[in-house]
Amino acid sequence: MDTIWECMNIASKIAKQVEMSNNLVPKNQVGVVTPATDLQEVATTLNGVRVTLVPFVTSTKKSKVVLESPFGICINGIRDSLNDLHLFFKDLEKEFSVYTWKTQKVKIYRKDFELKQKLDQFSALFSAEDEKNANATSPGASSIQDPEGREMWAKSFGESTAIVPWSVFFSTLEGYLGTSLKDDEEFIKMYLNFTKTDHVSTYELNVWLKMFGPLKTSMKRAMEAIRGGLLCGYVPAIEASLLLEGKKDGTYLFRCSKTQPGSFAFTYVDNMQKVKHCLLYSASPNGLTLKTPPTVYNSLNEFAVAHPTKLKHPLGNKYTLKKGLPGYEFSEKEKKESTPSAPDVNNICVVCMDPLLKLYS
Repeated sequence: MDTIWECMNIASKIAKQVEMSNNLVPKNQVGVVTPATDLQEVATTLNGVRVTLVPFVTSTKKSKVVLESPFGICINGIRDSLNDLHLFFKDLEKEFSVYTWKTQKVKIYRKDFELKQKLDQFSALFSAEDEKNANATSPGASSIQDPEGREMWAKSFGESTAIVPWSVFFSTLEGYLGTSLKDDEEFIKMYLNFTKTDHVSTYELNVWLKMFGPLKTSMKRAMEAIRGGLLCGYVPAIEASLLLEGKKDGTYLFRCSKTQPGSFAFTYVDNMQKVKHCLLYSASPNGLTLKTPPTVYNSLNEFAVAHPTKLKHPLGNKYTLKKGLPGYEFSEKEKKESTPSAPDVNNICVVCMDPLLKLYS
């Protein structure tokens, strides 16, 4: 359990860095920015590290983590993200500026998003009780809600297998769908192997299929959103606000939700030039819906078409930029990092009329 202790120790160090981050602000600029307050969502994720891993410290299984095992792959992924975040803070401590703080904050929240994804995956795949029971098995294929996805995984990798190498999974997926996906592999991997471990887990496939399922049509549904410049990926809300700052009324983007894995969030500019956020939930067996009204939409494109007065101009994504397709609206200046402004948390989402969700949804 050495790696688990290491993860918890690093998380404690980062939590202390967050707690003391207001001290980085020069005395003559105290109050201009408040890093410790700005990073409360990061503090919540770090507390999640403790909540997730403490049960494994008290497990009766004391052996060291095997790097190549599913457990090892996942726990080492968490450690890598924690190390990355810790080193980022150390660099920030060396040279902090209130003028670049908002840009730095975006970078921190990207790392926070990735850490949260890895914690969610770990929680879905393992339990401390299973660690105590030598005969216990991973939830494996049974955790995949989509029947087609569950069947493919069980037949190809086994009922109890929790994680497989990306290359093995990708070739299996191509065979199952009967088509080559090589041209889009980079983008498929970005959304399917979002924990960036170069392996695919049953958890990741389940999240993918909640967003784009069922399996047989998932590639069509996914690439329609990506190629169409609708979906910008795993983007924190604060970064979405940066990307939409100063854009014209009706500019919008869809992003994958941090708090509701398998659902989407959308961010848009209203007719008062305010940036707003709202959740778009996954609806079983496939589809998307707002909390109110309970209409189910077949795809992101269908949802956007159904709200033409609010969602007019998709912001674009890396796919449309790389392929030179229409729909990408970033200027050269906008491609570079700039300073974001947080949305007004008192706003109400005029699409679903729900209270505006937390900034980092």
